[in-house]
Formats: sequence, structure tokens, C-alpha cells
Amino acid sequence: HINVSFFGRSPECDSTTAVPEEYIIFCDIVEKELRATSIAKWDENTDQRVWAALGWSKWTDWSACSVSCSAGIQQRVRHCLQPECPGFNVEQRHCNLFGCPDTVNPLALEERKFFHPSKDRWQKVPDRPTAWRLRPNSYIWVPSSQLFSELNGRAFPKEFTLFITLRLQNDSNMGTIFSLRSRRRQDTYLSLEVAGFDFKLVHATANGTDVVRIPTTLADKEWHQIAIGIRDDSVVETYIDCEWSRTDILKKDAIDIPEDSDLIIGYLFSGDLEQMSIVSDPTMVSLQCSSLKTPIIDPSVKDNVQDGNLRKPLRGHKKYQNVHHKRKLA
Repeated sequence: HINVSFFGRSPECDSTTAVPEEYIIFCDIVEKELRATSIAKWDENTDQRVWAALGWSKWTDWSACSVSCSAGIQQRVRHCLQPECPGFNVEQRHCNLFGCPDTVNPLALEERKFFHPSKDRWQKVPDRPTAWRLRPNSYIWVPSSQLFSELNGRAFPKEFTLFITLRLQNDSNMGTIFSLRSRRRQDTYLSLEVAGFDFKLVHATANGTDVVRIPTTLADKEWHQIAIGIRDDSVVETYIDCEWSRTDILKKDAIDIPEDSDLIIGYLFSGDLEQMSIVSDPTMVSLQCSSLKTPIIDPSVKDNVQDGNLRKPLRGHKKYQNVHHKRKLA
């Protein structure tokens, strides 16, 4: 056992003093026993610096989830840049833990008429064949009543969770990821928009506009997973990369989902989009991916110090087929 004690300024001097819940302990081995020498608060950057000092490369992006619903797995890999590195080279986690019966995947629609331009002109991402590379003129436009007719016999649900996996490509990003627009009331819509490297959720009606700004880390141009749950006509809960980010509580009945809405995906947006899953249950917002990771030592993952491209698929591993829960519309 290691007894960890933190010493800081008194509350009178520093009101921010707090004992961290996660930290890294540095130890020496003295007479076959571990003895703590120093301690540091844990965060992703500090963790990466420690592993880099031991000879490891950065982690690759997480792979695509093996299934689009009902619990799959995804992995990421890193490479040893020295003759030997202590530790593990693969991490694995569970993903898409929500059920298929309540899930709609607009990107998996088979009807070509909803894709603009035609679906055969859409481009796959070269290094991510499960994702689409969207241009400003690439978008999906589909009546929401057709998407959800099999689930609830009505229009878009009043409460739902939106799961997104995407990667930005440009430094100046604007565009609409997701939008519900009323057919009869042109000034009524609910949209998730990219604003620079952050998101904003915009709800507009004849009585005014509410905007919820969602800070993200999209500037690194890596793959990110965003989950947004909307409930009680006024609560917006957000998870980013498997971690709770924020809960915004708006005024009562602030979010009104138009029943005659069309769903628009990707309008005027430039970037890579892999997942757009809609679940008619806002309590599922934390189930896009697990924050618990399983370390794996896999000797079949070959390291090549001379090769600057370390973002390689796992060698020797079973290839996961990205299975989409498809829905055919009338």
C-alpha cells in the first residue's frame, strides 16, 4: 500500500485547493519494494508524456465500432519506438451500447432519393472506409415521419439522443451536422451546427432563438464521438469522447420539436462523418462508448521505427465488420 498525502495552500489562500481523484505516482524500486518519490495529477497530456518517455508513440484514433448498435468493440494501437517498451500496445473498449430496436441510422438508408447528390457520387474516407467525406453540396434530406414510422407511428420523437462520430478537415469550419426543419413554419427548426471547432445547438421559433454552445476539441482533426440527449423540452445533456461534458437547462418548454419536420444531415458541412444514430430515449446518452479501457499486449502488432506513418490497422487481429442496422423506407 502507498499512503498518498497532498499538501497545498490553506483555503484562506487558495479556494481552488482540492485533492485530485486521478493521479500518477512515480516510484523507485528499493530492496524489491516500491517507494513513491513524486506524484502528479493525471490528465491525458501528462499520461501521454509519461508513456512517450518510456518509448511509446501516440495512440492512433479509435477504430470504427464493430456494430452500429447493441454493443460492439473498438480498439486503438500505439507503437514502441525503442528496442523495448514496458506496458501494452493495444486498448479496447465497448461502444454503441444502445439497442437496435429504438435506433435509426440515416447514413445507412438504402433509398438513393434522400441523398444529394446521388449516393453513388458520395465519397468514402480513404483511411476510414466506414465513413463518408462530406462536401458543402453533400447532404441527406428525408421526412422525419418516414424515419420513425416503424418505431412510434408518428414524427420525430420529442425526447431523443443523437450519437455522432466525425472528424473535421479544415481550419475554418461551418455548416449543419443535423437539422430538423418545420415544413409549414420556415422560422422553426432545431439544428446542430459547427462553429469553428465547437458545436452550437440552435433552436429557433417565431418567438425567438435559443443557442447552446458546446465546447469541443475538434481542432486536433482527429476522430471524436459526441452524444447529445434532449429531454423534458428543456434539458440538453452532452457527452464528448465517452465523458460527460455538460448539462444545459433551458427555460421551461424551450425546445419544441416540429412534428412536420424534415431531417437534414450535412448541409454546407465539410468533414468526415461516420456515425449519425438517433435513439428515441434520452437516457441512453452515456452509451456511445465506455470510459473503461482494457489494456492488451499484442505481439502481432509490428513496430517500425523508420516508418513515420504509425496509424496502421491491427495486424493479426480479426477484422471487424461495421454492421449497420438498416431501415428501408416506403
